[in-house]
Amino acid sequence: MHVNFMTLERLDERTLERWRDLACSAVEPNPFLEPELAVPAARHLDSGTALLLVVGEGDRWDACLAVARRRWRGLSVPVVASWKHPYCFLGTPLVRSDRVEQAVAALVGRGLPRLRTGLFALDRFGADGQVAGTLDALFASRRNSLDVYAGHDRAALRRRPGPDYLDDMRPHHRRELGRLRRRLEGETGSVRVVDSAGDPAAVERFLRLEGKGWKGRTGTAFASSSRHAAFLFEVCRNFAGAGRLELLEMTAGGTTVAMKCNLLAGDAVFCFKIAFDEEWARFSPGVLLEVENVERFHAGEATWMDSCADPDNAMINRLWPDRRRISTLLVPCGGAFGQSSRLGARVILAARRRKGRANAEASGNRPDRLLERLRT
Repeated sequence: MHVNFMTLERLDERTLERWRDLACSAVEPNPFLEPELAVPAARHLDSGTALLLVVGEGDRWDACLAVARRRWRGLSVPVVASWKHPYCFLGTPLVRSDRVEQAVAALVGRGLPRLRTGLFALDRFGADGQVAGTLDALFASRRNSLDVYAGHDRAALRRRPGPDYLDDMRPHHRRELGRLRRRLEGETGSVRVVDSAGDPAAVERFLRLEGKGWKGRTGTAFASSSRHAAFLFEVCRNFAGAGRLELLEMTAGGTTVAMKCNLLAGDAVFCFKIAFDEEWARFSPGVLLEVENVERFHAGEATWMDSCADPDNAMINRLWPDRRRISTLLVPCGGAFGQSSRLGARVILAARRRKGRANAEASGNRPDRLLERLRT
């Protein structure tokens, strides 16, 4: 297999097609590592220089991963990490479904050593998929194991025979959501949810809706930066052009009260961004739109949905019953240098863990574990 490094901003159309072919054939979908999102991110966001690590044979790509040299978590040992920007919620490499073992072995055995560093930090890695299992088996065959720097579970949905996804909610919560929907309909006359992905003006409405809320006040809305707004426009245009964008819009009496942007990849739906009008907050329009989102998921063809939410998002955790594991792995990049870097990282992390435990005991709180084993 060949190993190449490419700069995201300088890819020709033929190269992009090879990348898209890999994404369509990937054993695990990851829209955040597809050219429709990664190239606009490299063009518009100030997230450092990203390189695309590619392994394959001939014109075929078998795996790819975006990497960047940056200071990582304050470690003094040499580390190269997954490329990271504010709108990347998954770092799992794209790996061709019929070449998983060969491609993962090539990434680890030939690609990562070319980074000329001791450790590679694989951020926001889907730890419950086939790529994770193959990576774990590869290191187990070497009588080794992977270090997990940190991990958490985030809300997800997996297809069920019937539309009973919300049945785990407390009955009074379900009743309250129904009551809010009826109140909103009674006050405005009608509540509708449509997919506005084909409407060129819908992204502009999303920008205005998000910008008038708390994200606008804190400067974290897309509209707070012309570059971030341009990024969203390009991503939505790319995914809409491929028929892979959902831009759900809830209107009440003709007024837009909430919007949700989903990206479709493989057999999955990835929830990208949501916004609601705070003037209608007493009706919880964002929550009502999430309920509609679950119903549309069941009516569609996707087999699972990733919330892409923070693990402590109380609203989505209450609504969605399933979880998926997201981890940050520390992968040695081969040779004595990689192993020595790994040992150095373990010493540093163990010291942090001891310090965290001491601080937690002093404050009466239980510390989070900073270092785990992948199989535990």
